[in-house]
Amino acid sequence: MAEATSPDIRDLILALDKKFDSQFNELDKKIDSQLSSLDKKFDSRFNELDKKVDSKFYELDKKIDSKFYELDKKIDSKFYELDKKVDSLDKKIDVQNAEVKGEVSLVGAEIKCLEEKMDGFGKRIDQQEFISRGAIITLLAGVATGFIKYLSSPANCCTPI
Repeated sequence: MAEATSPDIRDLILALDKKFDSQFNELDKKIDSQLSSLDKKFDSRFNELDKKVDSKFYELDKKIDSKFYELDKKIDSKFYELDKKVDSLDKKIDVQNAEVKGEVSLVGAEIKCLEEKMDGFGKRIDQQEFISRGAIITLLAGVATGFIKYLSSPANCCTPI
């Protein structure tokens, strides 16, 4: 009986081994199928997340572009306004420069006119000095002549004082 039980144990061990192998194979297949389904789920989730992230980046990029466009418009309008102001200030400066140049030319003309008047006054003064000197000389000559006549008259000549 000992011999009969040995092959039975062997058969039982072989049967158990086959059963374990088949269960391991089934378990392997289940694990493989679960892993592949998980892999598919992860891939689909990653694809969904990629799409969401890409759409968010696209929306963000659109918003940034629109903000840059608005900012660029504002900057351009401000530059345009500044250019207008600078141009108007340039025109005002040009007008004021022209006015100043006109005033300077008027002042120059007035200075020339005053110089001519001063020259005229100087000539008049010179003429008046000449006339005054002539009158004084004539007066002195008249007084001297009168004095000489007085001294030369016979009544004054011989009378003692």
